[in-house]
Amino acid sequence: MRLERVKEILLQQVEKGKLFHAYILEGKNCDHLAGVFANAITPYPEDIVYVEPDGLSVKDKAVMELQNRLSMKPLEGSKTVAIIKEADTLTVWAQNRLLKTLEEPLGDSVIILLSKNIENLLSTIVSRCIVFTVDEETEITDLEKEAKLQARDIGEMLLRKEKFFTITKKLAPVLSDRDRAYAFLDALQEWYHKLIMVSMGIYEDDSLESHLLTKERLFSAIDHIEEARRELNRNFNVSYSIKNMLLKLL
Repeated sequence: MRLERVKEILLQQVEKGKLFHAYILEGKNCDHLAGVFANAITPYPEDIVYVEPDGLSVKDKAVMELQNRLSMKPLEGSKTVAIIKEADTLTVWAQNRLLKTLEEPLGDSVIILLSKNIENLLSTIVSRCIVFTVDEETEITDLEKEAKLQARDIGEMLLRKEKFFTITKKLAPVLSDRDRAYAFLDALQEWYHKLIMVSMGIYEDDSLESHLLTKERLFSAIDHIEEARRELNRNFNVSYSIKNMLLKLL
Protein backbone atom coordinates (compact mmCIF):
# COMPACT_ATOMS: atom_id res chain seq x y z
CA MET A 1 0.00 0.00 0.00
CA ARG A 2 1.31 3.45 -0.88
CA LEU A 3 2.72 5.52 1.99
CA GLU A 4 0.22 8.38 1.65
CA ARG A 5 -2.69 5.93 1.71
CA VAL A 6 -1.36 4.22 4.84
CA LYS A 7 -0.89 7.62 6.49
CA GLU A 8 -4.46 8.59 5.58
CA ILE A 9 -5.90 5.39 7.09
CA LEU A 10 -3.88 5.72 10.31
CA LEU A 11 -4.87 9.34 10.85
CA GLN A 12 -8.52 8.49 10.19
CA GLN A 13 -8.33 5.90 12.95
CA VAL A 14 -6.97 8.50 15.36
CA GLU A 15 -9.68 10.96 14.36
CA LYS A 16 -12.43 8.39 14.91
CA GLY A 17 -10.94 7.20 18.19
CA LYS A 18 -10.87 3.61 16.93
CA LEU A 19 -7.28 2.58 17.44
CA PHE A 20 -5.96 -0.98 17.55
CA HIS A 21 -3.49 -1.88 20.29
CA ALA A 22 -0.58 -2.78 17.97
CA TYR A 23 0.57 -2.03 14.44
CA ILE A 24 3.39 -3.22 12.21
CA LEU A 25 4.68 -0.81 9.58
CA GLU A 26 6.74 -2.84 7.14
CA GLY A 27 8.96 -0.96 4.73
CA LYS A 28 12.31 0.72 4.31
CA ASN A 29 11.45 4.24 5.42
CA CYS A 30 8.66 4.10 7.97
CA ASP A 31 10.29 6.06 10.81
CA HIS A 32 8.74 9.38 9.79
CA LEU A 33 5.34 7.77 9.26
CA ALA A 34 5.51 6.22 12.74
CA GLY A 35 6.38 9.62 14.20
CA VAL A 36 3.44 11.30 12.48
CA PHE A 37 1.10 8.56 13.70
CA ALA A 38 2.44 8.72 17.26
CA ASN A 39 2.15 12.51 17.42
CA ALA A 40 -1.42 12.28 16.19
CA ILE A 41 -2.24 9.82 18.98
CA THR A 42 -0.61 11.95 21.67
CA PRO A 43 0.87 15.45 21.40
CA TYR A 44 3.01 14.84 24.48
CA PRO A 45 6.62 13.73 23.82
CA GLU A 46 6.76 12.34 27.37
CA ASP A 47 4.17 9.73 26.37
CA ILE A 48 6.08 8.45 23.33
CA VAL A 49 8.58 5.69 24.15
CA TYR A 50 11.26 4.54 21.72
CA VAL A 51 12.86 1.10 21.76
CA GLU A 52 15.97 0.65 19.61
CA PRO A 53 18.51 -2.10 18.95
CA ASP A 54 21.43 -2.45 21.33
CA GLY A 55 24.15 -3.51 18.95
CA LEU A 56 22.70 -5.87 16.38
CA SER A 57 19.40 -6.66 18.08
CA VAL A 58 16.62 -5.46 20.34
CA LYS A 59 17.27 -7.26 23.60
CA ASP A 60 14.92 -8.89 26.09
CA LYS A 61 15.88 -6.27 28.70
CA ALA A 62 14.60 -3.47 26.46
CA VAL A 63 11.21 -5.15 26.11
CA MET A 64 11.07 -5.76 29.87
CA GLU A 65 11.68 -2.05 30.47
CA LEU A 66 8.98 -1.23 27.92
CA GLN A 67 6.51 -3.50 29.71
CA ASN A 68 7.22 -1.69 32.97
CA ARG A 69 6.65 1.66 31.28
CA LEU A 70 3.39 0.54 29.68
CA SER A 71 2.13 -0.78 33.00
CA MET A 72 2.13 2.82 34.26
CA LYS A 73 -0.44 5.44 33.33
CA PRO A 74 0.48 7.94 30.59
CA LEU A 75 2.49 10.82 32.02
CA GLU A 76 0.58 13.66 30.37
CA GLY A 77 -2.15 12.52 27.99
CA SER A 78 -4.56 9.61 27.63
CA LYS A 79 -2.29 7.28 25.63
CA THR A 80 1.26 5.97 25.76
CA VAL A 81 2.75 5.14 22.36
CA ALA A 82 5.70 2.76 22.01
CA ILE A 83 7.73 2.73 18.79
CA ILE A 84 9.97 -0.32 18.40
CA LYS A 85 12.56 0.38 15.73
CA GLU A 86 14.03 -2.46 13.67
CA ALA A 87 11.58 -4.83 15.31
CA ASP A 88 12.73 -7.65 13.05
CA THR A 89 15.96 -7.71 15.09
CA LEU A 90 14.13 -8.58 18.32
CA THR A 91 15.73 -11.64 19.89
CA VAL A 92 13.58 -14.73 20.34
CA TRP A 93 13.41 -14.07 24.08
CA ALA A 94 12.39 -10.46 23.44
CA GLN A 95 9.72 -11.51 20.95
CA ASN A 96 8.22 -14.02 23.37
CA ARG A 97 8.13 -11.36 26.07
CA LEU A 98 6.52 -8.85 23.70
CA LEU A 99 3.95 -11.46 22.71
CA LYS A 100 2.65 -11.55 26.28
CA THR A 101 1.96 -7.82 26.09
CA LEU A 102 0.20 -8.18 22.75
CA GLU A 103 -1.95 -11.00 24.09
CA GLU A 104 -3.08 -8.90 27.04
CA PRO A 105 -3.06 -5.33 25.68
CA LEU A 106 -3.49 -2.34 27.94
CA GLY A 107 -6.26 0.02 26.93
CA ASP A 108 -4.17 3.16 27.24
CA SER A 109 -1.23 2.14 25.05
CA VAL A 110 -0.47 1.66 21.35
CA ILE A 111 2.59 -0.25 20.12
CA ILE A 112 4.10 0.47 16.70
CA LEU A 113 6.65 -2.01 15.35
CA LEU A 114 8.88 -0.92 12.48
CA SER A 115 10.18 -3.74 10.34
CA LYS A 116 11.86 -4.22 7.00
CA ASN A 117 10.96 -7.91 6.93
CA ILE A 118 8.14 -9.25 9.09
CA GLU A 119 9.11 -12.80 8.20
CA ASN A 120 11.72 -12.45 10.96
CA LEU A 121 8.94 -11.89 13.49
CA LEU A 122 6.99 -14.66 15.19
CA SER A 123 3.78 -15.38 13.33
CA THR A 124 1.92 -15.04 16.62
CA ILE A 125 3.18 -11.46 16.90
CA VAL A 126 2.24 -10.62 13.32
CA SER A 127 -1.25 -12.07 13.71
CA ARG A 128 -1.92 -9.86 16.74
CA CYS A 129 -1.03 -6.64 14.94
CA ILE A 130 -2.56 -4.63 12.14
CA VAL A 131 0.04 -4.84 9.38
CA PHE A 132 0.67 -2.18 6.76
CA THR A 133 3.26 -3.00 4.12
CA VAL A 134 4.40 0.37 2.84
CA ASP A 135 5.38 0.07 -0.80
CA GLU A 136 8.05 2.16 -2.41
CA GLU A 137 6.76 4.74 -4.85
CA THR A 138 6.91 2.40 -7.83
CA GLU A 139 4.27 1.12 -10.17
CA ILE A 140 2.46 -1.98 -9.01
CA THR A 141 3.54 -4.98 -11.08
CA ASP A 142 1.22 -7.09 -13.21
CA LEU A 143 1.91 -10.00 -10.84
CA GLU A 144 0.79 -7.92 -7.85
CA LYS A 145 -2.34 -6.73 -9.66
CA GLU A 146 -3.20 -10.31 -10.55
CA ALA A 147 -2.58 -11.45 -6.97
CA LYS A 148 -4.85 -8.77 -5.48
CA LEU A 149 -7.71 -9.80 -7.76
CA GLN A 150 -7.14 -13.47 -6.97
CA ALA A 151 -7.02 -12.77 -3.23
CA ARG A 152 -10.31 -10.90 -3.34
CA ASP A 153 -12.04 -13.60 -5.40
CA ILE A 154 -10.64 -16.53 -3.39
CA GLY A 155 -11.30 -14.75 -0.10
CA GLU A 156 -14.96 -14.29 -1.02
CA MET A 157 -15.21 -17.93 -2.15
CA LEU A 158 -13.76 -19.08 1.16
CA LEU A 159 -16.24 -17.01 3.12
CA ARG A 160 -19.09 -18.42 1.04
CA LYS A 161 -17.79 -21.91 1.87
CA GLU A 162 -17.61 -22.91 -1.78
CA LYS A 163 -16.34 -26.36 -2.68
CA PHE A 164 -12.63 -26.97 -2.23
CA PHE A 165 -12.29 -28.28 -5.80
CA THR A 166 -13.90 -25.13 -7.20
CA ILE A 167 -11.52 -22.90 -5.26
CA THR A 168 -8.37 -24.81 -6.22
CA LYS A 169 -9.44 -24.93 -9.86
CA LYS A 170 -9.70 -21.14 -9.95
CA LEU A 171 -6.33 -20.87 -8.24
CA ALA A 172 -4.57 -23.33 -10.56
CA PRO A 173 -1.96 -20.83 -11.89
CA VAL A 174 -0.80 -20.13 -8.33
CA LEU A 175 -0.47 -23.79 -7.34
CA SER A 176 2.36 -24.41 -9.79
CA ASP A 177 4.28 -21.12 -9.56
CA ARG A 178 6.26 -20.17 -6.44
CA ASP A 179 6.47 -16.45 -7.30
CA ARG A 180 2.72 -16.29 -7.90
CA ALA A 181 2.16 -18.16 -4.64
CA TYR A 182 4.18 -15.62 -2.63
CA ALA A 183 2.34 -12.72 -4.27
CA PHE A 184 -1.01 -14.39 -3.60
CA LEU A 185 -0.21 -14.95 0.08
CA ASP A 186 0.82 -11.30 0.47
CA ALA A 187 -2.39 -10.12 -1.15
CA LEU A 188 -4.59 -12.54 0.79
CA GLN A 189 -3.03 -11.45 4.08
CA GLU A 190 -3.68 -7.80 3.19
CA TRP A 191 -7.31 -8.69 2.34
CA TYR A 192 -7.84 -10.38 5.72
CA HIS A 193 -6.21 -7.47 7.53
CA LYS A 194 -8.73 -5.17 5.85
CA LEU A 195 -11.50 -7.43 7.12
CA ILE A 196 -10.09 -7.11 10.62
CA MET A 197 -10.04 -3.32 10.38
CA VAL A 198 -13.58 -3.21 8.96
CA SER A 199 -14.84 -5.50 11.72
CA MET A 200 -13.33 -3.16 14.30
CA GLY A 201 -14.73 -0.06 12.66
CA ILE A 202 -11.31 1.41 11.96
CA TYR A 203 -11.50 1.10 8.17
CA GLU A 204 -14.36 1.60 5.75
CA ASP A 205 -14.93 -0.56 2.69
CA ASP A 206 -18.52 -1.18 1.65
CA SER A 207 -17.52 -4.20 -0.44
CA LEU A 208 -16.30 -5.98 2.71
CA GLU A 209 -19.16 -5.16 5.07
CA SER A 210 -21.04 -8.39 4.37
CA HIS A 211 -17.99 -10.56 5.00
CA LEU A 212 -17.44 -9.93 8.68
CA LEU A 213 -16.19 -12.87 10.73
CA THR A 214 -15.37 -13.10 14.41
CA LYS A 215 -12.08 -11.50 15.42
CA GLU A 216 -10.78 -14.93 16.46
CA ARG A 217 -11.49 -16.40 13.00
CA LEU A 218 -9.83 -13.47 11.27
CA PHE A 219 -6.65 -13.62 13.34
CA SER A 220 -6.58 -17.39 12.90
CA ALA A 221 -6.68 -16.86 9.13
CA ILE A 222 -3.60 -14.64 9.34
CA ASP A 223 -1.83 -17.41 11.27
CA HIS A 224 -2.62 -19.94 8.52
CA ILE A 225 -1.33 -17.60 5.81
CA GLU A 226 1.91 -17.03 7.74
CA GLU A 227 2.30 -20.78 8.16
CA ALA A 228 1.96 -21.31 4.40
CA ARG A 229 4.57 -18.63 3.75
CA ARG A 230 7.01 -20.30 6.15
CA GLU A 231 6.48 -23.60 4.36
CA LEU A 232 7.31 -21.99 1.02
CA ASN A 233 10.44 -20.52 2.60
CA ARG A 234 11.44 -24.05 3.61
CA ASN A 235 10.94 -25.15 0.01
CA PHE A 236 7.75 -27.14 0.59
CA ASN A 237 5.74 -28.11 -2.46
CA VAL A 238 3.75 -25.04 -3.55
CA SER A 239 0.53 -26.89 -4.31
CA TYR A 240 0.63 -28.74 -0.98
CA SER A 241 1.23 -25.59 1.09
CA ILE A 242 -1.47 -23.50 -0.59
CA LYS A 243 -4.06 -26.29 -0.55
CA ASN A 244 -3.32 -27.09 3.09
CA MET A 245 -3.87 -23.42 3.95
CA LEU A 246 -7.14 -23.26 1.99
CA LEU A 247 -8.50 -26.29 3.85
CA LYS A 248 -7.82 -24.54 7.16
CA LEU A 249 -9.46 -21.33 5.94
CA LEU A 250 -12.66 -23.05 4.81
